[in-house]
Amino acid sequence: NKALGLQAGVADLTLKVAMKGYGTLEIECKVKSGKQSHAQKAYQKEVEKNGLKYVVIYSVEEFLKEVKQYLKGK
Repeated sequence: NKALGLQAGVADLTLKVAMKGYGTLEIECKVKSGKQSHAQKAYQKEVEKNGLKYVVIYSVEEFLKEVKQYLKGK
C-alpha cells in the first residue's frame, strides 16, 4: 500500500535465506482468482533477473510446499 510507504509491485513476503544459488525467496500471495498487476510482473522480472527466486501462490498449501522445497534446496 503506497499510503504506508510501500513500493508498488513488491512481493508480499520475502524469505531472506540463501538457498541453492538464490539469495532470497520472494512470495506473492493471491486469492484463487487473483492476477498479478503490471507493477508486480515488472518486480518479478527484476527479481528473477537478479538471480532471486519468485513464486506466486494461491493457497496455504502452496505456500507451505514452496517454502519447504526452497529450504530443502530444491
